[in-house]
Amino acid sequence: MRREEVEALRPVVRGFTLGVGLYYVLITLAHLFYEDGLALWVLDGVAALTMATCFFCFFFFHITRKAQNLHRLEYICLTMFSLMYLNVVAYQLFHIEPAKLIYFILLTLVFSTAGITPRVVLPCAVVCIVTMYGLAYRYGLFTQYIWIGIAGIATAAGMSILFRQAILRVVHARIQADEAREDAQALANCDALTSLPNRRRFFEVMEEALTLKRQHGQKFDLALIDLDGFKPVNDVYGHSVGDALLVAVAGRLRSVCE
Repeated sequence: MRREEVEALRPVVRGFTLGVGLYYVLITLAHLFYEDGLALWVLDGVAALTMATCFFCFFFFHITRKAQNLHRLEYICLTMFSLMYLNVVAYQLFHIEPAKLIYFILLTLVFSTAGITPRVVLPCAVVCIVTMYGLAYRYGLFTQYIWIGIAGIATAAGMSILFRQAILRVVHARIQADEAREDAQALANCDALTSLPNRRRFFEVMEEALTLKRQHGQKFDLALIDLDGFKPVNDVYGHSVGDALLVAVAGRLRSVCE
């Protein structure tokens, strides 16, 4: 994947960590009022761990800024997905509530939206659906939830494909705009006839050299070449001959400088 695509996906992952972290702040506080005994320690501990991990990834997200591949972003997504899955499973272990098996479908939809690559989305979605089917079979609701699971998988696949295509279209449009800007900049700094740097580029380089001279005392050499007799040649023999003369001189200058 290109560096530009990785940079476009970083805000998605960072925003996901912030949203999940804020959600589990509420869940952590809610467990204090609605749970007791071992359930309080386990459920509140898992929720607090999820919250802390999310905020750590959000506030220390600079560790991924220099990454040129998706591995770190994928690790963050897998970590978040695993903790969210663990919260739902732990709740079902302490509270047998068949109606809340739908949370596994919601997790699948979240994974399909926030997952940045299919190798992150697919295994997480499969684990959620298989777990939901297993618990539904245990509760005697397998026939009812089998169609819910199929609908969830289809919806998650569609959301994942559409979301990723939308991001890639935006990235490709930005890449094309950057390339067009670079081409325009190159044309603006180049003489169309001789293909040599023009006056505008000369003043830019001169300003850079003078800045280095003022700041660091770095010296530079400046050679001024005057094409003596060009105007009479241009006036007597015409612009076509004058242009050919400029092209020939440009070729000699290029061969000397190279």
